Amino acid sequence: MASPFLLVGELDQRLRALISDRFDIAEVAGACGRNGRQPASYDALTFGDYVSVLRNEQCWQQLGWPLDQKAFTKRLDDIRKVRNDLMHFNPDPIPPLAVEQIRAVIDILHNYSD
Repeated sequence: MASPFLLVGELDQRLRALISDRFDIAEVAGACGRNGRQPASYDALTFGDYVSVLRNEQCWQQLGWPLDQKAFTKRLDDIRKVRNDLMHFNPDPIPPLAVEQIRAVIDILHNYSD
């Protein structure tokens, strides 16, 4: 059970580092503003905010990644749902595929953002 918690924590840290390294907080707040959120700092970002920032076309273009934006952000949104179930102690077990998806996104971040 600890493995999914640790993986989600690592993914959260990598996404926060990517966003804080690549975008100023005004860009981040603008991308999140469409969802009614205006985070004042990187520490206030939620997983949903990460998805919003990476769904933003201007932000995505700044990354310059040769990845399909829609596929990547859909995967992140799927992981967001798993993360929410995990953190809110949903009694249903996490699907094994979800753990592999989290690992795959961590690998992508490791390859493209380091």
